[in-house]
Amino acid sequence: MSRNKQCKRGSQASDRPASFLARLSIGYSIRNRLLWLVFFIIFTILLIIAHIAGWRLRQLSINTFHEQSQKSTMLVDYNINLFFENAMHMVSTLASNPVVYAIDSSFNTYYDRAEKSDVTTAMKSPVEQQVFDLFSSFDLNNQDFVCVFMGTTYGGYTSTCDAALSGGYDPRKRPWYTVAQANPGRPNIAQAYQSTVGEAVIAISQTVDTPQKENLGVVSVEVTLKRLTDYISRLAVGKRGYVMLIQDDGTILADPHHQEFNFRQVKDLPAQGLADLQGVTAGTCAIDLDGEQWEVRVHTISRLNWKLIALIPSSEVFAEYKRIVRLMLIAGVVILLFYLVFTYFMINRIARPISRVAREMERIATGDLTADIQCHRRSKDEIYVLVHSLQSMVQRLRETIGEIHRSNENLSSISQQVNATSQRLAQDASSQASATEEVSTTMEQIRSAIEQSAENAKITTANATELQVGISQIQEQAAYASDANALINEKIGLINEIATQTNLLSLNASVEAARAGEYGRGFAVVAAEVRNLAERSRQVAEGIIDLSDRSKALADVAAESLQAIVPKVETNVDLVEGIVTASQEQNTGTEQINIAVQGIASIAQSNATTSSELAAASESMIAQSQILTEAVDYFKID
Repeated sequence: MSRNKQCKRGSQASDRPASFLARLSIGYSIRNRLLWLVFFIIFTILLIIAHIAGWRLRQLSINTFHEQSQKSTMLVDYNINLFFENAMHMVSTLASNPVVYAIDSSFNTYYDRAEKSDVTTAMKSPVEQQVFDLFSSFDLNNQDFVCVFMGTTYGGYTSTCDAALSGGYDPRKRPWYTVAQANPGRPNIAQAYQSTVGEAVIAISQTVDTPQKENLGVVSVEVTLKRLTDYISRLAVGKRGYVMLIQDDGTILADPHHQEFNFRQVKDLPAQGLADLQGVTAGTCAIDLDGEQWEVRVHTISRLNWKLIALIPSSEVFAEYKRIVRLMLIAGVVILLFYLVFTYFMINRIARPISRVAREMERIATGDLTADIQCHRRSKDEIYVLVHSLQSMVQRLRETIGEIHRSNENLSSISQQVNATSQRLAQDASSQASATEEVSTTMEQIRSAIEQSAENAKITTANATELQVGISQIQEQAAYASDANALINEKIGLINEIATQTNLLSLNASVEAARAGEYGRGFAVVAAEVRNLAERSRQVAEGIIDLSDRSKALADVAAESLQAIVPKVETNVDLVEGIVTASQEQNTGTEQINIAVQGIASIAQSNATTSSELAAASESMIAQSQILTEAVDYFKID
C-alpha cells in the first residue's frame, strides 16, 4: 500500500513539472514575460513622450495660429486705422480750408425743389463754385473718394457726384449731417452702406467751424471701402484662412469666402458658427463652418468698434501637428521594434541558461540526480552564481541520497540481525523459564525430603528414650550409629554448602538475566549449574534416608541395652535434636532458594516478553527501512 502511494505521489510530482514547463512553452516563460514587460515599458514611455510632445505640438500649432492671426489682425487694424486717419485728415483739411470758411447763404438749396437736380452742373454762386472746385480737386486726387459734398446751416448743398439729386433734399436732415452736428469739431464716421454699384462706402463728416466758433455747416466725404475690402480679401491666413470685417452693428462688410454674406447681419446668417461670434469681442475659439471646424480669432478695432475675424481651418492649423505626430508614431514603432529585437536577443542570452536549468531541474524533479547543469558564461553574474549553486546543490543532494541509501542498507541489515537475535533471546528466555521451573520443582522435593528427615529424627529421639534400658547392649551399634550420625552431619554440611552455592548462583543468574548479555548465554550456564546442585541435593537426601534407616535398625537391635547407655542415648538425643534444628534451617534455606528461583523465572518470563517486543520492533524497523529504500530508489544517482 505504501509503495503504491509513493509511486502515485512520484507520478503526480513528475506531472507537475511537465505541466509547468508546458505552460512556460505556451506563454508564461521568462522570455515572454520580459519581452512583454519591455514592450509595455517602451510603449508606455513612447506613449507618454508622444502624448506630451503631441500636446506641446498642438499647443504650439494653436499658439502659432494665435500669433499669426494676431499679427494679421493687427496689420489689418493698422491699415484700416491708417486708411481712416488719412480720410479723416482729408476731411479735417477740407473743413478748415479758408475757402470753406467763406461759405454763405448763396449756396443752392434743393429742399424747396420738387424735381431732380444735377448738382454738378447747376449754376453756382462764386463762393459755391470755389468750394465746388476745391471739392472736385480733392475728389480727383484721391482714388478712395467717391463723393465730396457739403451742407450749410442755411440748407444749401453742393456735391461732386449728385447728378440726379431728388427733389426736397434737405442736407440738414441727413444722418451724416446730424451725426457731425452731434459731435462738432472732429471727424465722425457714419455706418457703412452699399453703394449703387454694390461697393461698401462710408461717410466721414465734420462740422465747419470758423476760428470765431461759428458753425457754417458740415463737410462730408463718401469713401469707398473697395480698396480696404480688396486688401482684406487678398489677405491670407495660412493657406485657406481669411479675414472678415464686421461693422459694430453686426453687418458684414467683407467676407472673401462668402460674398453673399456681405451687408447681411451676422445674426441672420445660416451659418450658426458665425452667428455665435456676434457676442464675442476678442479672443480665440473654434466654430463649425461649411462642414468643418475652423479656428477663429476675434479682434475689435478700437477706433471704429468694428470686428476683424481671422478664420483658418482646424485641419490646416493642426496639419503640421498631425504630420509630426505621424512621424513620431512611425519613429516610435521603429524604435519599439528595434528595442524589442535588441531586447529579444539580450533576453535570449539571459533566458537560455535559465531554460537549460529549468529542463535539468525537471529531470531532478522526476528523481534523476544524474542531471549535469552547465553554464558557459564569461561574466560571473547572478545567473552564473545560480547555475553553480544548483550544481553544488545537486551534487550535495546526490551525495546525501547515496549516503542515505547506504545507511538504509546498513540499517536493514542491523534490523534483521536484531530481529534474529531477539527471536533467539526469546527462545532462550523461554527455555530458561522452563529450566527454572524444573529447578523450583526439584527444590520443593528437596524441601519435602528435609522435612521428612526432621520428622524421622524426632521419631529417633523418641526411640532413643525407649532404648535407654538396653543401650548398654548396643554400645558397639551405638558407636556405629554415632559414626553414621557423623556421616549425616557431613552430608548435612554438604547440603548447606550446596544451598550456599545455589544462592550465589541464583544471584549471578539474576545479574546475568538483568544484563541479558550475549543473548542469555550466561543465564543458561547458571541454570545448568543449578540443575547439577539440585541433583546433588537429591542424592544427599537419599543418603540421609538410608543412614536414617540403618540407624533405626541398629536402634532396634540395641533397644534392650539402651538402659545401660542412657547417658549416651541422651547425648544422641541431643545430637538428633541438633539434626532437626539443622534440617529446619536447611528447609528455610531451601525455601529461600525456591523464592530466588521463582524470581529468576519471573525475570526470564519478562525477558521473553521484552525479546518478543524487541522482535516486533525490529520487524517494524525492517518495514520502515523498506519504505525508506523505496523512497530513496526514486532518485537516480548513477
